[in-house]
This record gives sequence, C-alpha cells and structure tokens, in this order.
Amino acid sequence: MAHLARTLRHSNSRIRLIKHPIQEYKGGWIVALGYAWIMAVYLRLVLRSGDQVVFFEYLSGDFGFQDTIARLLRKWRVSNFFSGIVHLGGDQLLELYKSHAGIKERLDLIDRVLVFGSSLRFFLQEQVRYRGEVIQTFHYADVDYYKPLSEGPKDHNSRLQVLFLGAIKRNIAQLADIIGRVGDGIDFHICVGKHKGYPQLSKFPQVTEYGYLNEGELLELMRRCDVNLSVFYDTVGSNAITGTLAVGLAQVASHVGSIEDYGDSSNAIWCDSTADFTVALRTLKADPQRLQSMKLSARRMAERISLPQFVSYFNTLFARDQYD
Repeated sequence: MAHLARTLRHSNSRIRLIKHPIQEYKGGWIVALGYAWIMAVYLRLVLRSGDQVVFFEYLSGDFGFQDTIARLLRKWRVSNFFSGIVHLGGDQLLELYKSHAGIKERLDLIDRVLVFGSSLRFFLQEQVRYRGEVIQTFHYADVDYYKPLSEGPKDHNSRLQVLFLGAIKRNIAQLADIIGRVGDGIDFHICVGKHKGYPQLSKFPQVTEYGYLNEGELLELMRRCDVNLSVFYDTVGSNAITGTLAVGLAQVASHVGSIEDYGDSSNAIWCDSTADFTVALRTLKADPQRLQSMKLSARRMAERISLPQFVSYFNTLFARDQYD
C-alpha cells in the first residue's frame, strides 16, 4: 500500500501523504498509538474546508491505529469527509474487534469504505450493517514490474512448478494433505517469509521452503513457476493473487471469499476440497497446452486490474466528490 500511495501522490498534486512510523518491533504498538494521537492533532490543525482524509489501513488492528485517529477527530468535531480502505476479511475483523457492533462502531466514524472484494462488501453492508457508502474496487497488479518470461508450452516430461505465497488465512494442514496426495512430477515452492517454516511440509522431498525474499528474488522465483496455489480459509484480494497473475501464473485456489473477483475459468481452477486441488494440479501437469493457455489468460487479467487502472479510478472517484 505504501507503493500505491506514493504512485497516487505522483499522479495528483492535491494528494498529501502522512507516513506511519515503523512499528515491527517489541512494544512498537505503543509508539504507533502515541503517533496516532500526534497525527490526529496535526490533522486537526491543518485540515481546511473541502479537504478529505483517506485512511489506507483502516481497521487493521494495532497497525497505525487509524480508527483512533478518526475517533479523536470526530470527538473534536472535525466534519471533513473521511474514507477508509479496509483490507482484512470479515473473519479477521471479527477476531480483532470481537463483534459486528465493534466493527460498526469504528466504521461509523468514516463516511465511505473502499474494499477489494465482493465478499467484504457484502459482509460490511449486510452483516455489519454499515450505512455509509461501500465501494468495491480492486487490488491492483503491478504489471510493469511483475512480468512473465517469454516461454512456450512446457514439455510433457517437465515437472510442474507450484508456488505458495503468504501467511494470512492460509490452510497449511490442507496444503500438506494436497502435497502428500498429488504424486510425482510436481515441485512445491513455499514462501514462509519471516515465519520459521512449517514442520508438516519439510518432510516432503518435493518441497522447498524460502525465508524472506526481496522483490527481485521473489520475481525470479515467480518466473520459474507455473502455478500459484492458494489454499485459503478466506480472501479478499492480495498481492499473492495479483502479483502472480501479472507474472502469468495459472491460479489454483480455494473457492472462498472474493476469489472469483480475480479470475475465471480461463485462468483459474477453483477448489472446494483436497480432492479438487489434487485433480487440478495433476490435470495441469498432464496438459501443457491448457497450462499455457491459462498462463496467458492470467497475464491478460492482470492487465485489466493494473496499477495505472487503479490510479485512474481513484483520481476519478475523488474528482467526482468535488461536484457531488
């Protein structure tokens, strides 16, 4: 989101950015909370009639405490228009805020919410019953940086290279079951980031685990793979999906959340069970032509939700507000 914010700033001279401090260390949340108060005071002093505030990490728990900023400003009778981008799925929001009422209380501090998936839009409107405006947009794909290699279809004897990214709402137990069932000819590349790794996966010889990778290293790994495997409990829209679409990876994913907002049958196979995942991976291993077709379609999908497309949409939306 920081990259998106900087890109928006360069596209629109009316946008001003306010950075959060780094808080990924023990006790960092205390610094973040104090900084939220400072940020609220600053905004109280500088906001003028017609100015808007857009919270890019709204309802993200202790990260940034953006709902605290909104609460303080409303308490001080600041009436400017507030928008918030909400990233987390419904189940995650309930884990953080304990109830639909707790979520609604914080949402009612702002005038509009932007979400990256239909499932979250439904959750906020129909279950939380937030009565402000909910706009469904999309998680952008950085198609200028994440590009596929120019390669033709794989040989029938080639091993299928499968990538697994991310940690939020991933079903590792099911992933292990899938790996144990698919059989020979498929390699799995598991990115664990700052996580210590998954013991239930290390027993498989066809699994390679990777710690933290910088962007260049991650891009190189993506380009060596054929399929992005997403074994989710829930999803709204993520870098793991959009980045791998941009590189041109076929998608094999749990049929949950907003996953269908980011693909269709031309580039993805949706799975409801471990058996579905097993069949999907075996099918792509056995059919290089179908795999190649899905990879090309994945790239086309990414181009429809590219970063320039999001920037254009964002600027059009906020230009509209000036005349409403």
